[in-house]
Amino acid sequence: MTANALRNESHEDVDYLAEVARLSPLIASMSSEIEAAAQLPDRLADALLDAGLYRMLLPTALGGGQVEPRLFVEVLERIARVDASTAWCIGQTSSCSMSAAVLHPEVGARIFLDPRGVMAWGPGKGRADIVEGGFRVTGDWSFASGCRQATWVGGLSTLYRDGQEVTDPATGKPVIKIMLFPVGQVAMRKSWNVIGLKGTGSDSYSVKDVFVPERHCLVQDDPRERHNHSPLYSVTSRNMYAMGFSGIALGIATAMLDQFIDIAKSKTPKGLQSTLKQSAVVQAGVAQARASLESSRVYMATTIDRVWSALKASGAPAMSLDDRVALRLAASHAIRQAYQVADYAFHAAGASAVYTGDPMERRFRDIVTLRQHIQGRDDLFEICGQYMLGDAPDFLSV
Repeated sequence: MTANALRNESHEDVDYLAEVARLSPLIASMSSEIEAAAQLPDRLADALLDAGLYRMLLPTALGGGQVEPRLFVEVLERIARVDASTAWCIGQTSSCSMSAAVLHPEVGARIFLDPRGVMAWGPGKGRADIVEGGFRVTGDWSFASGCRQATWVGGLSTLYRDGQEVTDPATGKPVIKIMLFPVGQVAMRKSWNVIGLKGTGSDSYSVKDVFVPERHCLVQDDPRERHNHSPLYSVTSRNMYAMGFSGIALGIATAMLDQFIDIAKSKTPKGLQSTLKQSAVVQAGVAQARASLESSRVYMATTIDRVWSALKASGAPAMSLDDRVALRLAASHAIRQAYQVADYAFHAAGASAVYTGDPMERRFRDIVTLRQHIQGRDDLFEICGQYMLGDAPDFLSV
């Protein structure tokens, strides 16, 4: 398929929320299979690909949707209300696809002109020795959410020349690039044995002495290497992950609160004479939980809108530190508030919530696992506070 043909079949005009509504019954029907398989089943992945949901952040020139950040977050939240692992895979791989904006156009076309082209990667260590025409790479990486659907994977690698670590002349720091491999070149291994978000298939992978052509690598979030100047690609990957995962947290918590409300309408706890919904304690708790979710959602949305408007108006090649901190704070707040609401709903449901395989039990394990992710750490509030008080925050965390 040619680039022009695929451009005509791009997903820029897709009604993504309608696609989520259409696919939600299928996702719900496969939730147990997703957990058991510890990855998205092929039938579901194919349906998501056909709907364009893996390509929301991909440039339109490569058949993507190139959607605005707030729509991306809303789509992930809607999916997470049904199954968090599905939303997580889409969020992670979609964010990886933003690499197309800094990849050499020929390489981006090779990866993403394939309508099934999906990129995934995770943290780890690699060594890339510079050789004629490219690199010789050995490395091991993990936590690669969505890697079981990926056609290409990346690995963060430190560059070496003649056995010596390559450093940046301006900073003196090691030069690190993400090396890209067709999935057939890597050794995948099952390592994602966890309590929640099981279906993300966030497994590990490695390569040994694999040749990577010179152009098959990238420096993430480097505006100097960007050839697509849409404001979307001025958003840092860390901020995109933060926004997406906050939407997933809100989706999980909303589903749990809704399920608890259904339970409360008919459940009469042992030793009591009335249903949960008649309890003043429950009535107040539900109202406060709903207010917490709605206020966090609005705070997140208004912050995204403000930052997005500023990016579009300025045409800046990179986000300001003010805006990066603002997004970090809103996302961290949303994740923490969502976790607190989920904890409330799980506890208030009593023994009804503890049965293995029940949606409440599964969702609680999912949000506990999400809260353990780097995006859910409480020290991110410290970083935001440092900046507000005039100190320099850890630049890599925002």
